[in-house]
Amino acid sequence: MRRLLLTVAVLAAGCASAPPNPLQAPPPTIAEVRSEPDGGFRITTNPTGQPLGRSYGVSPDKMWPLAIDAYARVGLRIDGSDPGQHLVQTRAQPMRRKLNGVQLSTYFDCGMEMTGPIADSWRIVVDGRMSVAPGSTADSSQVATMLTVTARPLEGASTSAKVCSSTGRLESQLADAIAEAMAAQRR
Repeated sequence: MRRLLLTVAVLAAGCASAPPNPLQAPPPTIAEVRSEPDGGFRITTNPTGQPLGRSYGVSPDKMWPLAIDAYARVGLRIDGSDPGQHLVQTRAQPMRRKLNGVQLSTYFDCGMEMTGPIADSWRIVVDGRMSVAPGSTADSSQVATMLTVTARPLEGASTSAKVCSSTGRLESQLADAIAEAMAAQRR
């Protein structure tokens, strides 16, 4: 028993002084970090820290219903919208393991743990915002999406959050859904 306790103590001390896992460190290209009242933090989920956008050859007024429908179809909950400003928002949407049947690690990189990607096993909370703005011509628009994400373990007393980044696939899926809706309208 004494040997077991000594082994556990040595292993615990070794783990405490081990260097941090680089896969769990925040990506160096993330620009915006803000503290939250509960001690966690949120971070923009695209590598540049800016909304991801795409231009379309449709005026903002015609784009708005297509964009808001596509936003919901990719699995993002609509918690608020301002049709006059062409803005839609998701606030603290909880996710667990999958979004529309797709593993969350496809969309978010929260680092790794021994059992695999953190995004597939921890509690994920997503905040999102999409805007439709005028493009470079009167008959064009720019759709921009910004997501933030927080990952927290399901078990244990830890309240610390993991920094996540976006793979860009959810934003691309949204842009593709908009393009499909535009093509369907033309038929």
